[in-house]
Amino acid sequence: MPLTYNPTYKNGKPITDFASINRRTSLKSLNLNWRERDLPERERTKHVHRLHPYLGKFIPQLVEIFLRKYRPKVVYDPFCGSGTTLVEANVLGIESIGCDISAFNCLLSKVKTDKYDLDILEKENVQVYVVNIHTIKPVDEKLIVDLAKKTNCVITAEDHNIIGGLGGAVAEVLSENYPCIMKRIGLQDRYAESGKPEELYRKYGLDAESIAEEVMKFVKKK
Repeated sequence: MPLTYNPTYKNGKPITDFASINRRTSLKSLNLNWRERDLPERERTKHVHRLHPYLGKFIPQLVEIFLRKYRPKVVYDPFCGSGTTLVEANVLGIESIGCDISAFNCLLSKVKTDKYDLDILEKENVQVYVVNIHTIKPVDEKLIVDLAKKTNCVITAEDHNIIGGLGGAVAEVLSENYPCIMKRIGLQDRYAESGKPEELYRKYGLDAESIAEEVMKFVKKK
C-alpha cells in the first residue's frame, strides 16, 4: 500500500541547521526529506567511512535530531552497527552503550568512540594536529596539503591494512601536490587475528600508547 501522507512544510526546505533542534522542537514541523544536493556527502555519510555502498544515507542526521530533541541521559543501541548513534551521543555529551553481533562493527565503534590522550605527546614537547579523515573517496586533498605545508611531516593511523586504505590515499595526494615525509600506522599487510578489541589494538600497535610511541620515533628521525 503506497504512502499518501505528504505534509506541507513552512519553508519547503529540509532542515540542515541541526544545532537548532531542542526539546521544544516539533518533529512534525521538520522537513526530513533530504536530497543528496541538500547536504554535502561528507556530512550525510559521516562516521561510516563509506562502508555503505550508497550515498544518500542520512542516518547521522536522523540520530542527531532525535538525540537533540529528547536529550536522554543514557543511550543504548542493541544493534550499533558502525557506531553512528554512539558517536553522535558522544559529540553531544550523552553517555552511550552499544553492542552488535559483528565483531568488526564492535571494533569500528570502539575506534570512533575511544578517548585518545594527546598529553603523551605534549609532554615530549611535540605539537600535533589531529584530523579525522572520515571519507577516503573523495578525500579532502586541500586539508591534507594545507596541514602538510604546516608540518612537513604526516602520519596516518587506521584500523585497516595500510595498503589500499587511508595511508595510501594520503600518500597519493602528497606525492602529487606536496611531497614530504610520512608514515602509515595500521595493519602491516597481514590478516588480523580474532580476540578482544583492546588486546588486538595492543598487539598490532593501534592503541593510544603505541601510536604515540611510533609518532615520537618518527618525529625524531625528521
